[in-house]
Amino acid sequence: MAATATLMDRLAGGRVRLAALETPPWVGLVVAIVSWALIVVFAEPWGRLWGTGQDARCYYQASLADPYLHSSWNDPIAYVYSPAFLQLVSPLTALPWQAFMAAWTAVLIGAVLFLT
Repeated sequence: MAATATLMDRLAGGRVRLAALETPPWVGLVVAIVSWALIVVFAEPWGRLWGTGQDARCYYQASLADPYLHSSWNDPIAYVYSPAFLQLVSPLTALPWQAFMAAWTAVLIGAVLFLT
């Protein structure tokens, strides 16, 4: 707590340059790659304590023939989105689940990179 207060005092006094607080770009790249790998490894939403991909599972299981087969809000894999989004994602659904999660997570990390 004291260290945070000291840092804030130094920032308020203008004695610390903001460039000194920046991290090298490779740190962000390492964090992104490690995060991507952990998400893909634990990409089974059911049966695991730290499962990932709960939302991605509804994109993966929906079909263009009947997109709203699982559309009840109480269903954990309910697809309640636009059919246009399903058309956009459908080429990825031809992949096995782990590969789909790898590609989907890469798209999401790319979106975060774009937004930041």
